[in-house]
Amino acid sequence: MSAADRADRVDEVTAERADPAPLAMPPSVPPGMRLELSRARLLPGAQQETDRWMDMLHERYDECLDTLSAERMAFEATFRHTDTDGTEWL
Repeated sequence: MSAADRADRVDEVTAERADPAPLAMPPSVPPGMRLELSRARLLPGAQQETDRWMDMLHERYDECLDTLSAERMAFEATFRHTDTDGTEWL
């Protein structure tokens, strides 16, 4: 998928989940910028695929940086967390 196709898809997804009323941003977020946090539960058995995906992002770091402007992002971070019951989150 090209960067333009990804940008178009991001626009579609953003339009689909448009917030009814934007939340006030903390003072540390510059005007015109929006802070968004999300998490997703890893499906059972998806750990190896997630490891492969994260390795690919690290190996292709420069390409990942090139996609940020098309996605209208200034910064992106991914964290992995395991709950005490073994549930994994990204």
